[in-house]
Amino acid sequence: MEKTYTDRIKERIGESVDGREDYFDLTHEESINLIKEKLKNNFSVNLWTFEWPNEQIAEVDKQLYKENIVHCWDEVFDSFVCFNTEEDMVGFYWKLRKEATDEQLKDLKEHNYNTPVIKWFKDNES
Repeated sequence: MEKTYTDRIKERIGESVDGREDYFDLTHEESINLIKEKLKNNFSVNLWTFEWPNEQIAEVDKQLYKENIVHCWDEVFDSFVCFNTEEDMVGFYWKLRKEATDEQLKDLKEHNYNTPVIKWFKDNES
């Protein structure tokens, strides 16, 4: 029996840990409203883009901007990562960058992933 999209995404993101709440089968509008609500009490919220075509990612990106939600799309996470402030977003990726091993950074670069861990720090490399 073929797996549903919800089954495939659950497999991709893994079990809910550390109190993470997962929601499935929401419209984009419902997802954006939930993000706004969840950001009131959370540092960040992910909107998974697993198996989305580029056109769908671009459309939701426009909607997030329109709603003034601080966000970036990260290919490694396969999601929009949404934050309360730009400072929170930059701090999150700065911390990931500092904690990454040279091997992890090399792998990200070799695969040319669209992730702020690499893209935002290219100018700071020696």
